[in-house]
Amino acid sequence: MSQNKMIKPLTFTLKEKLIQRIDLSALIPNQLEGKPLEKIAKIKIAVGNKKLTVEKLFDIGGEDTQKIIFKKAVDLFDSIGRNMNQGSIEVRGSVGDRAGQDMNGGELTIKGNAGDWVGTGMRDGRIEVQKNARKFLGGALPGQSHGLRGGTIHVFGDTGERTGDKMRRGMIVVEGNTADYTGSRMIAGTIMICGQAGSNTGFGMKRGTIILSDQPTSMPATFNECGSFELAFLKLIFNSLANSNQRLKNLKENSSWVTRYVGDLSIKGQGELLILQ
Repeated sequence: MSQNKMIKPLTFTLKEKLIQRIDLSALIPNQLEGKPLEKIAKIKIAVGNKKLTVEKLFDIGGEDTQKIIFKKAVDLFDSIGRNMNQGSIEVRGSVGDRAGQDMNGGELTIKGNAGDWVGTGMRDGRIEVQKNARKFLGGALPGQSHGLRGGTIHVFGDTGERTGDKMRRGMIVVEGNTADYTGSRMIAGTIMICGQAGSNTGFGMKRGTIILSDQPTSMPATFNECGSFELAFLKLIFNSLANSNQRLKNLKENSSWVTRYVGDLSIKGQGELLILQ
């Protein structure tokens, strides 16, 4: 028991400033499980158009492959947590694009900003971005039919355009503001926005739910108002999230009454925008 408590997380500390983008998809708990540090150090990862060993890029410490920490992280760190299905990854800094792509379990915590396509193709697990994320959070990559397919993405700050584009399942929580086309082409799932949503929210939405703390910048003309309702399930959502931030604690204190809009009627969609009263 005492020996287990002494095991330190496996840490990768960037040695020098990066010039080119780096693909970190190989450094995940399920891929490193059971590997000694000597083998981990020799793993080759893509840096621009060439490959370098882990030991040339990072100082390596610790040994617990189920708890990985990246230190001095920068926005050139791409595909971090891709295909992860167990354990945890903590990033101390910012990351580039496609963080958490195709995750099927585990927890990815980013203590800075994130690039485009966070959580694209994700099926299970949890991603937390403690600052801002750019475009297509939980959205589909070009040519792909689905974005987020399950699990939870929680952003403490703001997100860019097309948050939740082609989202199929799961939940996205944005405590800040979202840019235009939030929930575009949404198939199912739930998006909750605690700040201000941009224009064209729900554009091309087929099904699913978008919960808004306030009216979006402009209400889509292709959504019909259906009146006011009290929805008990909102209290369950607020209670499950209220411990993380004051903004969510404030929502918990609100009633579960909403104004409901249904659309996108231009494609015979049955999605709903729920605006808290």
